[in-house]
Amino acid sequence: MLPSEKNAYCILREDGRNQMLTVALSDQEMQAYYESPRTFFGREERETQIDDPLKLYDRIYDTYQRSSKETLLALFAKSGAENLDSLCALPQERLAEIYAERTTEAIANETGLAKPVAKPPDEG
Repeated sequence: MLPSEKNAYCILREDGRNQMLTVALSDQEMQAYYESPRTFFGREERETQIDDPLKLYDRIYDTYQRSSKETLLALFAKSGAENLDSLCALPQERLAEIYAERTTEAIANETGLAKPVAKPPDEG
């Protein structure tokens, strides 16, 4: 979407090939886009920037919740998880939850996302 040009650029997949189309938008369609850009194309688009650890967890869990147990265990092994033996005994759903928790924590710590807001000293 390029609002400055009043055009939507769309990719159409047909017969195994991708084609890019340019669709000119009316003023009314542009107004609808400005009012709700994340739902303009008929479905809610994901946020591109996440600044909340819980939303980050949800995104990561959503990505890995259907991964096989073997895939999740391989990800844990690749990350150097020390408790790999105990993780092997867990069901796939729990592994996905733990992987999302650990990944969220690592990203939050690396980016400062989870840093608490400092409280001002009491003035009493």
